[in-house]
Amino acid sequence: MKKISSLFDTLLTFAALFLLSCVTAGYFVRSTPAVLASAFTFTFGVLFFTGIFSRRRRKPKEKQKKLNELRNKFLFSPPDYALDFTEQAVRKKCEPKRQDGFILSDKTAFCVCLTPEKVRTAFLAERYAAAARLGVARLVFLSAYGGEEDAAQTAEQLREPAAEIWDWEKVYEFFASLGCPPTQTLTLAAPAKQRSRAIRNAFVRRNARRYLFAAIVTLLFARFMPYGALYVIIASLSLVAALVCRTGIAERRKAKKKP
Repeated sequence: MKKISSLFDTLLTFAALFLLSCVTAGYFVRSTPAVLASAFTFTFGVLFFTGIFSRRRRKPKEKQKKLNELRNKFLFSPPDYALDFTEQAVRKKCEPKRQDGFILSDKTAFCVCLTPEKVRTAFLAERYAAAARLGVARLVFLSAYGGEEDAAQTAEQLREPAAEIWDWEKVYEFFASLGCPPTQTLTLAAPAKQRSRAIRNAFVRRNARRYLFAAIVTLLFARFMPYGALYVIIASLSLVAALVCRTGIAERRKAKKKP
């Protein structure tokens, strides 16, 4: 159903772009073949580049959503779940052991802290002292959100053992490199809709079809009504608004503002 709706929107976009091109070219060129050729060229060019832009924007968003769902499984599970999973992943490389809350692998100590908080300096200091007593050469924090600014800067300066704080993306890459990528996900329900700024709601993806209909109707009137140039300008603005809606910019800006 989603593919059919997307195809219908694409056809509407093609029709609106083609009509706009024909009307605009008609003011400067009297040859019908030249008008049609320029209209087809402009229409296919705009559709091609907006399609590429939309796909490039959509892929990172889908990837990030998947990573967030995988992370949620660790965040909202008992602490033993993350410890067991890390131990199982490290076992792909060598035989690990647990000691003082760490997963030990050779001279590396993994501190599993996949919780809804960033690593703080106090926690870093406490775990660093514990790792130093074990005589490891490297301390790695497997974190869901990385470290706070002070903690991250301090970790970079620590030696004997060296300390690193990984965020979730790096943690996922680590698990995947060991041949044990997380597969269990936890999808959170969409938040209740709230009123936001009218200008942002005006450019959500679902409004693209309305702008396209408005552009097509306005272009049809432009050929039969006086002051046709005014109709063309209005149609052009409607078409630009539709293209902005199809790129999903409003949804991405809204997602970035969420904590």
